[in-house]
Amino acid sequence: VKALEPEMRRLSMQLRRLKHDLKQTTDPLSSVVSIACQHALTTTLSSKIVGALTAGDRTVRMRSGNRDECLIQLFSGEADIAITYQIPGERTPILAQAFEAHDLGADRLIPVCIPDLEDSTHNGEIPAIGYPSDVFLGQVFDRTIVPRLSNKVVLSPRAETALTLAMIQLVLDGIGVAWLPRSLILDHLAQKRLIKPSLNLPEQELEIKMIRLAEGQSPQNDAIWSLLSNDVLKRKTL
Repeated sequence: VKALEPEMRRLSMQLRRLKHDLKQTTDPLSSVVSIACQHALTTTLSSKIVGALTAGDRTVRMRSGNRDECLIQLFSGEADIAITYQIPGERTPILAQAFEAHDLGADRLIPVCIPDLEDSTHNGEIPAIGYPSDVFLGQVFDRTIVPRLSNKVVLSPRAETALTLAMIQLVLDGIGVAWLPRSLILDHLAQKRLIKPSLNLPEQELEIKMIRLAEGQSPQNDAIWSLLSNDVLKRKTL
């Protein structure tokens, strides 16, 4: 028995793996689920997603990226579901035909800085931390925030990053003012580590959408879609 122990352990492992694989093929809620999530939403929603989907015998693969990357992963089959931001009223006919969407609530893009920096913005020149123009939040900023800035306000670029978590740290270090999803900084706002400048700077509401391909869904995907749609990820407007 001792001489055969390595082979017996290998066979036992193979049997356990076979049992697991067989259960995945028969149970529509028991398999690997791939979720493509926009960077900022990965931070705030990933634990709820994983908690909801691993209640049974499921494995969740979280993929984080910009919104365009999330949609590409849906088209390519790398992701079963995507969770992204959308500007209210934004409608793209091609996307509307290709995707099915479910509303998960709303967030808000707001300007914030550390309290020590607030006084330095009163002259109208604002040290700003921005997003690259080729990422979704950068496009939102260029389309909805910049046109609504007062003529008396001048943005003075200090830094640029596509990563919201990196931007939060830059703001906390006093580098400048940044427009961030409110859901990401609730604790910082509550503890007064970050504040909204008193210049009445524009903000932008964001919708949170769960998206999948409109056709060709498996029973497993339908079951997971229903589970996540059933108020598991529902958020109130922030």
